[in-house]
Amino acid sequence: MKFPSNFAKKVDMRRVHTEVMRPWVAKKVLQYVGMEDDIVVNMVMAELEGQGENPDPRKIQVGGA
Repeated sequence: MKFPSNFAKKVDMRRVHTEVMRPWVAKKVLQYVGMEDDIVVNMVMAELEGQGENPDPRKIQVGGA
């Protein structure tokens, strides 16, 4: 499976303030789904927060894990 080149960059999640990302995620969910959906927003945030210090976006995209 082919992924964008920026998926290879590491992100140190210890330096990311996930609560600052929540409004952006909510806006994107509204944009893609067409309605506000707290369940989807919470699922996305749980995926981001549950991946440890260096999440692998390839694994998140393929399996959501």
